[in-house]
Amino acid sequence: MKILLTTLLFVIGYVEVYAQNLPKYSLDITVNLTNTLPGDTLILELIDQWTLKKHSEIKTGVSKGGNFTFHTNPVQSAGFWMLQLVRNSDDTQAREDRAITNIFFWEDQDNISLSLSTELGQLTGIKSKYKFSGTGYLKYQLKADFNDDTYLNSCFSDYRDGYFSKDFEYIREYNPCLEEQLSILDSKKKELSEIAYLSLKSDIIYNFPRSFATSVRNFIYENSYDVEKLKNNYFTSTKEIFSQDDNPYFFYSYGAVGRIQEKLMTDLRVSIYPLKNVSDYYTYLKNNTAGEARERLIVHYFANYRQSKKTDSLIADALTFFKTEEGIQELKKLEAPLPISIGKGYKFIDHNGQQFNLDSLNGKVILIDVYNPGCIPCIHLYKNVISKIKNDFRNNPDFIVLSLSVEQSDDMYHKTLATGLYTSFTDNTINVYTGAVGRRHPFLIQNKFYFNPSVLLIDKDGKTRYINNDFFFQYEKLKPIIIKLLDNK
Repeated sequence: MKILLTTLLFVIGYVEVYAQNLPKYSLDITVNLTNTLPGDTLILELIDQWTLKKHSEIKTGVSKGGNFTFHTNPVQSAGFWMLQLVRNSDDTQAREDRAITNIFFWEDQDNISLSLSTELGQLTGIKSKYKFSGTGYLKYQLKADFNDDTYLNSCFSDYRDGYFSKDFEYIREYNPCLEEQLSILDSKKKELSEIAYLSLKSDIIYNFPRSFATSVRNFIYENSYDVEKLKNNYFTSTKEIFSQDDNPYFFYSYGAVGRIQEKLMTDLRVSIYPLKNVSDYYTYLKNNTAGEARERLIVHYFANYRQSKKTDSLIADALTFFKTEEGIQELKKLEAPLPISIGKGYKFIDHNGQQFNLDSLNGKVILIDVYNPGCIPCIHLYKNVISKIKNDFRNNPDFIVLSLSVEQSDDMYHKTLATGLYTSFTDNTINVYTGAVGRRHPFLIQNKFYFNPSVLLIDKDGKTRYINNDFFFQYEKLKPIIIKLLDNK
């Protein structure tokens, strides 16, 4: 007993010493927001540097003084944050989430006061004017001014919102304000930390133009007759987007990594339209990037797209050349098995307005197709792959397609159904949508469905077998995989 007590005291003492030795970081933000209503909640979202996905959030209601106050001790010394306003949060059906700030870069010990005047109109019609003060305010104010300043906006008169020429050739820099913004930033350089300066500089360089993925989608839609030209010009002219060296911009800049995320998504759009073999992105990233930039891009690739059938072996290969401790930790997280989808009680809303429980399909092979209205690749995926698969297995009672829309509006969902572009009504189809929660649905969050189309395949035992693998976009490859899962007793 004495030995056990001694051991326990030692363990407790060790844990306390270890905890005391952990780095302690802090971030404090006070927000004064006009036009608030009773019940409004403000959410501070902290965004992971590596994956650029939300990793934590803090919710707070308005105080008597009209302020929202946040204090947090993050596990990192720097990162990104943004603010969401939740209106009527007590009424789930009427809940509205409004992004009321851009994404800002923070550093340890920042203590910021933000006065924010908002015109709260339609859900996507927010106009904000930021005024920062406090410790570290300058980097926030500069970031806000670069986007909102009236003087700077005057040089955008000739700005064309697109990355590409009419021949779909990449335009490296198309920001008329670039030199002006860099000049203002350099004049403030002595007042900024090195990391803040690099973050702002790379945001300026990489943040415009903004319609990278949109340009590709529109070009595909309008120029489907000349897809080979699109492919050749696109892949030839966009190679330079990737860093060939250990570029710190990728470490510090949301804008830089954000553009790379769009690049990877756009690669996928171009590759799967029309039906072609998807490129080997992993090998491309491995051979055409270097240093920390390469590590971040590969982590992002595995975390979001999982296009390879041999993900585990590729992760093992990546671990042989990853050097940063953070990169290795992030990569090892991805070695975990795919999350379980059956047995979690996930519920959706069917086309009759009734709740549908995903667990009721246990024992079947389930193909889940996630789409949203206006998604051109979703339409092509349904036409070229999903509809054919449904027809081939229409007489097999062990196979079902769950067509899942992330639409929040009941009216818009039913209008989308009526078009027949994304799904259809057949005996082996169940049409459902997420309703008011939209992309915040736990099923989407668990499986990291951040883009559409997204596809998931569940076997008869209720285990998730594949998420967004390349063969989902290729009918000839997907069909035999489903046959194999159906044949397994």
